[in-house]
Amino acid sequence: KATMARFTTIIGEGVEKSPDLDAINDFWERAASSIPLLSEDHEIRSIGIDSASTEKIFEYIVSKEKVATFTLPWLNDKHGVPAPVSGLPVILLSYNGDPRMIIRITEVFQTVFGKIDKQITALDGPPVRDLSIWLPMHTQYWNAALAPYGLACTDEMPVTVEKFEPVFTI
Repeated sequence: KATMARFTTIIGEGVEKSPDLDAINDFWERAASSIPLLSEDHEIRSIGIDSASTEKIFEYIVSKEKVATFTLPWLNDKHGVPAPVSGLPVILLSYNGDPRMIIRITEVFQTVFGKIDKQITALDGPPVRDLSIWLPMHTQYWNAALAPYGLACTDEMPVTVEKFEPVFTI
């Protein structure tokens, strides 16, 4: 049996506490037993900027109102996280570090920050789809995560758009 590859991506402020790996392992085994086609390799991520926003994001994912997430190759490179690929399962953690759901990446495409438009932001949750909200929010979040590396958002900054579907929730 091949060794499972697991990558943890908690960038920026992230979760309030370190993720409980035993709880994550139990969660993964429960999901894998009910979804036999779930690939072995997976990623663990935090999402949201605080507990309240994280819970709302989960609601939008379950209702399929949020169907994509956005990552920065610059940060993935700095953290040794491989580029996302279609089919990759991702365990999403609550803000306090508990595993809450698994999404599966269904499509990945690249753009640059200066070309983010309403067709792209329409993939995000309803409250942040308007460019006048999406751009400043992501600029602030990403600048905070990029600052330790002497980087900041620019129009030429690469952005990975990851479409997904929810596949397992508790």
